[in-house]
Amino acid sequence: MTLERILPAIQQRADGWLDLPQPVALEFQCSPISRAAVAQRTAGYRRIACYPFWLLGSRYAQQKLNWRLIERFACWLTGWDLCLLFWEVDQNRLRVAHHLRQTATGAYINETAWVTTLSELVAGPTPCTTVVRNPGQKQYRSYLNQALRRATPTLRPIQEALYLTGHQVTGFPDCLMTTTLTAPIFGQGLILWRIVLTTWIEEQADMTFLTLAELSQRALLLVNGRTTAVRFDGRSTFRQEQRKLLTLLTQAGILRPTTQGWRVCGHLKWSRDYADWLENDEKNGC
Repeated sequence: MTLERILPAIQQRADGWLDLPQPVALEFQCSPISRAAVAQRTAGYRRIACYPFWLLGSRYAQQKLNWRLIERFACWLTGWDLCLLFWEVDQNRLRVAHHLRQTATGAYINETAWVTTLSELVAGPTPCTTVVRNPGQKQYRSYLNQALRRATPTLRPIQEALYLTGHQVTGFPDCLMTTTLTAPIFGQGLILWRIVLTTWIEEQADMTFLTLAELSQRALLLVNGRTTAVRFDGRSTFRQEQRKLLTLLTQAGILRPTTQGWRVCGHLKWSRDYADWLENDEKNGC
């Protein structure tokens, strides 16, 4: 390995350089850096057919897993799926936060492994299964209800959008609840995206493919989601979840396919608010 490798062709300097069939540049990042700067440096390495590894220092290792970290530094590695790499200087080892995913309620999760050699990194992780404790209907709605009462800034725009359609976020239809794990692209969570998009779909009469695409993207932005980052693309996941929701609404009799898109035939059953949902839930013994 070469340290402090100067690359005149792209006017960059790599902290480390591995001469492999596909060269690997090591970027050891301790100080804050903008998304634009990470994107610029990453694009430079790509121009010379080099694969960059961003190794994050203690400043980043101390952070709770968040979108800013994922957006800038997450990458796909064979066997590791979507991951982040943290270099532990005192231990002289690499901590790999791998199989980065997002729960339907918005939490980012991952599995963790430590490697000390390049061969261990190439070999991939030892198989393990993360146990994910998903909240139930009542618990999740209670969380949303408390967030509304506290006037949580991130939830307020969502509730304001639903209010215009005559709905309250805690009264969403039961069928929109899910425990699906996805790529980390849905911001405040897949469920909230489903809720917002469904309310807007129900406002339509005839919905074209273009209208669906526009509404889907607007709903994603409203829940602070993004499909692209510096080094990964979640658009296939986004399209997959879009298809799942359309199938659900079609099976529920809300949508009917047409040659141009869909005819909106009805509405799902919404509760007025959390108290109304809770009352009906208790009556049904759920």
